Amino acid sequence: MRIIAADDQRFIVLSVRKHVGEESLEEWIEQTKNQHYLCDKVLRLSDEYYFCSQIIDAEFKEVTSNDNR
Repeated sequence: MRIIAADDQRFIVLSVRKHVGEESLEEWIEQTKNQHYLCDKVLRLSDEYYFCSQIIDAEFKEVTSNDNR
């Protein structure tokens, strides 16, 4: 698993690909993005496209109950 950071956010890289085809770049990105269930962001570096899932930082508080129902 590869994790990258961009714009103060972190992403899990699902796949890295180059656009080499007849279809338009936008169509290719949408088709490739749909192949990855968790893909919610596409990043580009040079001629490579990184299909990623954003890592969401969450805080939680453990709650305990003294209720004996």
